[in-house]
Amino acid sequence: MALDPIDVQRIDRVIEKGHPEVLLNDYVSHKEIDLVVLGTNGRSGFLKNMLGSTAENLLHLLECDTMVVRSQ
Repeated sequence: MALDPIDVQRIDRVIEKGHPEVLLNDYVSHKEIDLVVLGTNGRSGFLKNMLGSTAENLLHLLECDTMVVRSQ
């Protein structure tokens, strides 16, 4: 299902180099963001413990609503 062109114009896409936890937290604070949507690979078990989970960290860190979408 495609988004309406008017809705597409309302979506902010930001690409930055750095640590997601720091960058997103600053962006959300300064821009008064209502919702962050994150994509995740849905790792679990050993890999999750070894690599950490950026999405999980962001869920606890961000002060706005956060939606995590797993890959299929």
